[in-house]
Amino acid sequence: MSTMPPAKLRDPWYAASVVVAVMFIALFTAKAIYIHDVLGTSAYDLGIIDQNIWLLSQFEPPYTNTVRGLHVHGDHLQGIDALFVPLYLLYPSVFWLFLFQTISVAAGSLLIYRIGQQLGITSGGLLFALGVAYLANPAVHNPLLWQYHSAVMAAGLYFAWILCYLRKNLVLFVLILVLLLNVREDMCFTTATFGLVLLVLRQWRFAAWTIGLSFAWFLIVFFWLLPLFNGEGYFRMEAGAGTLSGIVGKMMDPQHLLSSLGEDKDVIRYWLQLFSPVAFLPVVAPLMVVPAIPSMLVNSLIGAYNINIDYHYNFNAIPFIYYASLVVLARLGRIQRWLPILVVGVIVMLSISGAGDVSKLRHFNLVADWRNWNEHAQVRDMLRQLRQAIGPDAGVAASDWLVPQLSQRKSIYLFPNPWRVHYWGIRGEQPHSPNHVDILVLSRGAVSDHYPLIYYLVEQGYFQKTDQNSYFSVYRRMRPEAENTESARRSADRHYLMNWPYRFTDLRLGPVFETTEKEFSQIHIVPRDGPAEDWRPVDVGKDAVLDVDVGRLRGDANLATAYLYARITVDREVSATLELGSDDGISVWLNGIPLWTNIVPRPATLGDDKVPFQLRAGDNHFYFRLNNITSAWRLKAFVNPVSANDSFGPLNGKLLPGNEQE
Repeated sequence: MSTMPPAKLRDPWYAASVVVAVMFIALFTAKAIYIHDVLGTSAYDLGIIDQNIWLLSQFEPPYTNTVRGLHVHGDHLQGIDALFVPLYLLYPSVFWLFLFQTISVAAGSLLIYRIGQQLGITSGGLLFALGVAYLANPAVHNPLLWQYHSAVMAAGLYFAWILCYLRKNLVLFVLILVLLLNVREDMCFTTATFGLVLLVLRQWRFAAWTIGLSFAWFLIVFFWLLPLFNGEGYFRMEAGAGTLSGIVGKMMDPQHLLSSLGEDKDVIRYWLQLFSPVAFLPVVAPLMVVPAIPSMLVNSLIGAYNINIDYHYNFNAIPFIYYASLVVLARLGRIQRWLPILVVGVIVMLSISGAGDVSKLRHFNLVADWRNWNEHAQVRDMLRQLRQAIGPDAGVAASDWLVPQLSQRKSIYLFPNPWRVHYWGIRGEQPHSPNHVDILVLSRGAVSDHYPLIYYLVEQGYFQKTDQNSYFSVYRRMRPEAENTESARRSADRHYLMNWPYRFTDLRLGPVFETTEKEFSQIHIVPRDGPAEDWRPVDVGKDAVLDVDVGRLRGDANLATAYLYARITVDREVSATLELGSDDGISVWLNGIPLWTNIVPRPATLGDDKVPFQLRAGDNHFYFRLNNITSAWRLKAFVNPVSANDSFGPLNGKLLPGNEQE
């Protein structure tokens, strides 16, 4: 192994690498700030993390995160975030989070250069090209545009850690290891795996420190700190597909493991997206890439977001993939000097071509971004004035994308918390009193989605709307609710369930017809005022939202169409919005006249369709035709007394005029 001196700025290729890294930092930090400024960030996770760091900077316990419903260290133990506390004392802003996670990623390109030199690669141009290819890799830069996550901070730390090992700098190696372990509680699994690799390489001191500290950290965090902070410990150990015990169970079943990795197209694509940008070089140095494998296996078994390279779940793997690639390039250089150049040329082409399909770089449009940023200047000013008016001591409940704009306070809730449990605590335990909330700041969509609850809070005189604009509405508390937390929450829940004036009643389930997808628009039943006598009555409860699991009532049926009838009775004419969720296609008739159709395969998510319409005084008769392709078969419907002009989002289907027949 070579012990070449580290790269210096007088090296023109290294200087070029620094320039590219600085440009990368400026570009991606600016883009991340832009996304935040145009309200593109959310409560999960930026609102949680911003409040965490702000609370720590106030030095006033208890440090309870009211977005997550846990202690600031009760969900993930991210000790590295404490490094931002001095910066928040200087200037409390998420700018620091975006800046430093981008610096960590960009530093990886410079550390690749130094690691390559340490391994004996003498071509500065080759190392420069590999660093650029690394930055162009969508798995590397895409997560920078999805809020802030401490896991991204591991990127540069892992590369620096590897470099310290190659230079035999044990002191700095151990210090960086401590920082890595503080990135997140699960980092100890990757660091311990690298320790085992060092053990195989007979690097006894480095292996001993790595394995010893990783194991000690595992014991301290999982069996002392997490139980101390959340009262339970690492709750992801519970039985379940996405939990630690569930994942271990899958790994112990070779047949299931091979099936998941070899037959799931999404998993195969995920592995290709991580290894193809380096031309699969790590396959030639399997020992060096071993530390990347555990996290990739876990991600593959969990699926969903974990195998999406837009997110932050891959920074336990990426540094070791590039380290293994550098080891292979160094070996090739000892065979033929031109071989590494050829291979890096392929890597650059693969990175650039791959980036064209999935990279968020394609969303960079400086002119359009600047125009959009200026268009949002008014809402930024309104939010700034709102923050100044209510101060940091006021308790606030806000809709998802407004939480990160208001999270620097002791009490900030993701609405409908604390009235209704919503992504709170471990299992919704110990909800806070609604009286902790002084101000509601709700987007138009949140007003629509939770109208019954807002209707109750305003009607009962607890809140009064004090401001409204095209982006959000502000409600200020006028009087307290019940002093007892459970009583206050039960009162709101009872109103939502029992007193909603636009609730569906007299639900009947009609016959089921076998139909092909081409026949889904076929009318089998002529809608009329009232159901046929032989249609099956269905108990809908007293919830404001109609939720009918047709599959449970009729049994699963593939390629089938079911008909349902429901009635709403009001004492006056009302302009309203019919919000629908259907699995799969849906058609609606109101009082015998076609109102809406959307024949599309999808899960039943309330609000996918939002249809403006008029309720007449007296009885209103709804007929629903629900198509099913396969598996789940469900209808969700909710009548929201919001005018058609306030219906949110584009219409997904075809709005049928009253005089038009299918």
